[in-house]
Amino acid sequence: MHELSLPSHAQFSSEKDFIRWIVLSSHDFCLKANHYSLEDLLTRVPRDYPKFQGHLKVARGSKYRSNEHFNVSASYLLETDGLTVLYQLYQPHGTGTVFISWRPGNSTHLATTGYDSSVAIFDRQGDLQERIQIAGLCTGFGWDSDGDLLAVISQNSSAITLWDATTGKKTQIDAGIRDGLTCMIWAKRTCLLAVGTQKGNLVLYDHLNAKRIPILGKHRKKITCGAWSYEGLLALASEDKILTISTSDGDTKREIPLQGDASDIQFNEMKMDHRVGGENTVSLIISKTTLFLYNILDPENPIELAFQKRYGSIVTYKWYGDGYILVGFQTGYFTAISTHIKEVGQELFQVKNHKDSLTDLAISQIIGKIATCGDNTIKIHNLQNLEETEKLITVSGETGISTVEWSMDGTMIATVTHSGNVLVYLIQIPKLSSVCGNRIALLTSLTEVTVHLYTLDKEKSEPIIINTIIEPSVLTIGPMHAAVGLNNRALFWDIAESHYNTTVHFERDYLATIDNIRLNEAYASVLFDGKLQLHSVTSILKHI
Repeated sequence: MHELSLPSHAQFSSEKDFIRWIVLSSHDFCLKANHYSLEDLLTRVPRDYPKFQGHLKVARGSKYRSNEHFNVSASYLLETDGLTVLYQLYQPHGTGTVFISWRPGNSTHLATTGYDSSVAIFDRQGDLQERIQIAGLCTGFGWDSDGDLLAVISQNSSAITLWDATTGKKTQIDAGIRDGLTCMIWAKRTCLLAVGTQKGNLVLYDHLNAKRIPILGKHRKKITCGAWSYEGLLALASEDKILTISTSDGDTKREIPLQGDASDIQFNEMKMDHRVGGENTVSLIISKTTLFLYNILDPENPIELAFQKRYGSIVTYKWYGDGYILVGFQTGYFTAISTHIKEVGQELFQVKNHKDSLTDLAISQIIGKIATCGDNTIKIHNLQNLEETEKLITVSGETGISTVEWSMDGTMIATVTHSGNVLVYLIQIPKLSSVCGNRIALLTSLTEVTVHLYTLDKEKSEPIIINTIIEPSVLTIGPMHAAVGLNNRALFWDIAESHYNTTVHFERDYLATIDNIRLNEAYASVLFDGKLQLHSVTSILKHI
């Protein structure tokens, strides 16, 4: 084994510096040695670093090889401009571009892929749950509408790989066409997957009925992108410069010629004088220069919007609100436009948000925020006030940021850097708090509760930090105990000043989802399914 020299304690000005050194040094060491575990490395840290060791968590317990990775999870240590880095994945797929996809719902998983021909799935703490090896570079991946299944397609294979988030089981489905798979899109309301191919063929896979429908000749050339509407229409674009709109059975309803290469197809509702309802408009970028709007209810009058040349090429766009679109441009600008027929094409707002370039933008409809990234910064705006920047995140030590994506619940942002690192920021924490006497309990991170003791003394006592293990939806504090709950599970801690130990807790399952918990000195009253259950807390904790 190669020996790794450790710098002196004086060289670390903060815990953050120490963590950065661990990440960089151990990665370099992995490349030099045949194999070496981060756990082994941590045992070499001198005894005068004990407070640092507890802040490091290994993503994989086995040996690390040069093509593998680890992550550092220290959510209460690493902060950027007031925002917490929940976790960082150091080049999970080696150097180069990384693609990411949040699981729908409460975003319990983040899927990533890159140039190492694998798909990795991480939980909300950044721990690796699964790594799926695929036959070649990933050409498409994504979650079904319920977040139960992750589908993956790749070069050099006609198989569709499915990963079940509930069971962790992997299955492979033969697409039934000996043709390269180039793009895939899940339907918005059903478990129906559309897969396009290199030669312009289409495969529809109905997972619930285990039914596969191959449709030959949908396009004459490679299918490059597509989108489903909520009503079950499928829009596809191809290198043949044709836009097709089909039913969920694969029957072609419309063929629309395009004047360039299409990308980023989306369905949404264009504003009309008389509201019709439903996603009536297909939008897409043509040759990175214009935005094409095709209203299904007005098929003879498609709209193609051009923008000022100083904006540069179109990077991406997002629909929001009542028929509005935000468009991001390569030179750093983004602009807001309306799709109302009387206003279409008019810029409602524009700003140069990044000095040199804008590489991505993302919208969280749930919390009404937009995030843009460019250079090495992320800017967050409120959709009701685009002129002001609410938050600015600077990603230090990176040459640039390529991607930004909100979690479905709006609590986190994942970003990918040019070097292939993935950082997940905690944007907002669920507002959970409880007060009993002079004790105040607050949820301060996704799995952390801080208990403060309010006094009039000038010297304040140190708060109690509790690792809740779960991400609670219920929090309560009593005279002697603290409790959290999630679904039908509750955890209790003894926080009496004389002998509290936050590493020891008692767990209990109930017959239904917990709605509320109340505590006194000895008993817990738990509300679920319209019923109250009363049980002792002290007698159980004494036996732990």
